[in-house]
Amino acid sequence: MRKVMPLIYITLAIICVQCNAQEPKEEQPEKSVFEFLNRDLYNQNSKINDYDVHFYHINLEATNTNTYINGYATTEATILKDNFREFILELSSKLSVSKVIVDGNNSSFAHKDNTIEITLTTERHKGDRIKVQVYYSGTVTEAGYSSAYSSSFNAHISWTLSEAIHARDWWPCKQVLSDKADSTFIYITVPNDLKVASNGLLKKVITKSGNKKEYQWETRYPMNYYLASMAISNYDEYTIYAKPAQLNGESIPIQNFILNKNNYLSQHKKAIDKTAELINFFSDKFGLYPFYKEKYGNALAYFGGGMEHQTMTTIKNFNFTLNAHELAHQWFGNHVTCKSWQDIWINEGFASYAEYMALHHFYGENFSKDWMIYAQEYAMEKPNGSVFIPFEELTNEVRIFNGQLSYKKGAAIIHTMRWIINDDSKFFESLRTFLNRYGNSVASGQDLIDVVEEITGKDLNNFINEWYYGKGYPKYSINWSQNSSTLKLTLNQTSSSDTPKVFTTPVEILIKTDRENKYVIIEPQSASTETSFQVTGNVKEITIDPNNYIIDGKSTTHQKDQNRDSSKISMFYSKRMQTVKMIAPESLNGSSYTIINTHGKSIKHFTINNTRTDINCSSFSPGVYVIISNKTGLNIGKFITVR
Repeated sequence: MRKVMPLIYITLAIICVQCNAQEPKEEQPEKSVFEFLNRDLYNQNSKINDYDVHFYHINLEATNTNTYINGYATTEATILKDNFREFILELSSKLSVSKVIVDGNNSSFAHKDNTIEITLTTERHKGDRIKVQVYYSGTVTEAGYSSAYSSSFNAHISWTLSEAIHARDWWPCKQVLSDKADSTFIYITVPNDLKVASNGLLKKVITKSGNKKEYQWETRYPMNYYLASMAISNYDEYTIYAKPAQLNGESIPIQNFILNKNNYLSQHKKAIDKTAELINFFSDKFGLYPFYKEKYGNALAYFGGGMEHQTMTTIKNFNFTLNAHELAHQWFGNHVTCKSWQDIWINEGFASYAEYMALHHFYGENFSKDWMIYAQEYAMEKPNGSVFIPFEELTNEVRIFNGQLSYKKGAAIIHTMRWIINDDSKFFESLRTFLNRYGNSVASGQDLIDVVEEITGKDLNNFINEWYYGKGYPKYSINWSQNSSTLKLTLNQTSSSDTPKVFTTPVEILIKTDRENKYVIIEPQSASTETSFQVTGNVKEITIDPNNYIIDGKSTTHQKDQNRDSSKISMFYSKRMQTVKMIAPESLNGSSYTIINTHGKSIKHFTINNTRTDINCSSFSPGVYVIISNKTGLNIGKFITVR
């Protein structure tokens, strides 16, 4: 998950939880969409798909005070077609290529439009191996490689960040998601007083002339182009170890490259050490950490958030949820990568849901519940948005890494799927099966759903059409009446978008009487679903989706013979404006309401005088609030304030 988007923070009593922010049709996309994977984000030369990469070797000189680089990169590949005469790589046209060597011989080439077109002297055929070396240099001025001074660390730092298409900004490569290199070597030469953090294992540090050292990092695991990385600074190292149960006492090193100014390590040691516990936890839920034969690590850099480079995350700080999110990407995003950027859900949705899981496991239900409520509320700020990226928007990285849709809605619909499955053993078995089946490769959202259906026996066709390919979310209200022990309910639903018009997800209802709390399930098939239940005692309160399994604009529950017009009230909390917006029919003008907190304390009284009323909540403390009708005493709805 790429995290360079604005970051939102929620203070949750004990810890500061950082929330990470990196149009489809209702039916499944045509298979032909995936024939054009190379068109993701930009038009590539189609000949780039005529070979299969096996090995990359990046060998550069660099430093921490600027983005000038000088060196070469080697690509070894297998030809996939006969009559092969042109080898294509991508590299920013702002860098200068001095020569290209193919299988030991100089080769002619053209470097333009961020592409290197290499003309072979002899025709190659399907199955032939080829080795191409590109020598180049220059100052990187694009997003893939940055350098900055951090006053908080009192250090200069240079770092790469290649997602989604910015590997070519600093090294010649093939930017196609489906073609992972089998292994990658990254050798970086820097001044003596600096260290380099990168992927895989640090095999050697070689002293070179001119007061320099070469750091030789090598990974033998398959890796996608955008996950190759380097971070350079005057780092200190702090190594800890994780011991997942599957390793029977063996350990996984966690190398942390920190800038130990102002006692950074002593101040953040507890948070850094939590990484080992997180690896153990995710290994239990998702399967053994996929790169256990090498390592995991973190390198501090001066940018907003984190980037899950394989085995070596580049990270701003060790905030708990940020740390959990980037680590979870090692399973979802790195081990299994989205097949196309349309399916970024595979990367960002699951890494975001891992934040929820980690909060629940380490800090308890209250923290994870607050996280999910916020995620759902944030997702609802895009009432016509979809998790699946429409083909026509694949050139827009901001859309791909939209925090409300790819991240928070992506996580929230996993929570909904887990609720539909209603069997955690099967839910996590499905995830482990998916990761095993597609490990070291790529997968689509449909691939994951197919596995979940196979393992659970559940039909998730409606789920994926409504929540993944579909747009928006449902808005619920309930009308009810009680006759002796019989409670009649009508669940009303409108959609925030046109596709789908009706969400068929089962909805949990909590019925509170003066004698019992009763949970029931309604399975809507239309905009209005009528049903009845037997209850004990007099109904006092009815709550829609009390455990927040669904992204929904739940608004009201009304006794049918009281204040019928109230069922037409809609209310939405805007985090950005810190206001509650209420839309009500004219017949309710002049009606009064009270906002109470979870302790029953009255916080604010107000009267509706227009069809739209905005209530300023900027002075409210973060928490859950309920709006009560002063006339009927009924619960009109609830909202959650955040900072």
